[in-house]
Amino acid sequence: MAASSSAYGSAAVTGSSSSLSNDLPNGTYTWTAASVAGYSPSPPSGTFKITGSAASPVPVVYSRVFTSVEAYTVSASASGLSVGDSWRFAAGGTSSSGTASTLHLSLPSGSYTWAVTPPPGYTATPASGSVVVAGSAVSVGTVVLTVTYPTTATFAVTEIPSGLPAGGSWSLSIGGTSTAGIASSLSLSLPNGSYTWAASPPGGYSASPAGGIVSVNGAPITLPTVTITASPIVVEPTPVTVNPTPLRWPLPPAGTLAGIEFAAAFVLLILAASAYSGGKKGARSALIRKPPG
Repeated sequence: MAASSSAYGSAAVTGSSSSLSNDLPNGTYTWTAASVAGYSPSPPSGTFKITGSAASPVPVVYSRVFTSVEAYTVSASASGLSVGDSWRFAAGGTSSSGTASTLHLSLPSGSYTWAVTPPPGYTATPASGSVVVAGSAVSVGTVVLTVTYPTTATFAVTEIPSGLPAGGSWSLSIGGTSTAGIASSLSLSLPNGSYTWAASPPGGYSASPAGGIVSVNGAPITLPTVTITASPIVVEPTPVTVNPTPLRWPLPPAGTLAGIEFAAAFVLLILAASAYSGGKKGARSALIRKPPG
């Protein structure tokens, strides 16, 4: 046990043994257990009485006192941090994370190694270091956070068709922008995000797939291959209507212009009758007879 002392009456006894004693005349005395650094006596004081013989021992128990260690604020600041991005500051086995530009830790006096974990897409300079806490708050300084790639950076999104005819122009549209050409591949530059894309084939051709969804995430990307095929041509038949001209009597003379027109009409009538019969054997000839009267 550490050195201790006891006082009773006007006398005091000091020592490092487990018991202390003194010779006193008869009487009533008040005693007090002295404090020892790092220990607390229980009970700390009391009374005893001497009446012609040794007084009974007074037990005093000293208990170890554990005092809380004083902690001091250790802070780190970040510059270049975007709103809403979270970073982490760690030292001495403890850490703090958040979106604030300054993070704090509470550490007792001592030497520590600290480290910063930047948000995704950033680098920290410096990313680590050492700090000495000596009875007061301290800052490790400002950590510069630099974006690895700007949020406005663009990345190539490429489409490669299959079956594109020579000289055939096609187009690719993504996110409100488009490009067209006769090349065997088309590309657009887009920032990170999710987009709807569409491919338009040359006239008379179809594309499969003709569109879809694409996500750009910090790197170039190639869309699924679009197969371009010729669309079948469908010809709709056009009906032809023949309006026959009625014959009038008397017939015009054969040598006149009207006679020639009549003869032509007669030939057309014969041809029409032949077509109607389907050219079958035994079809009857069409005869023109003068009506009675």
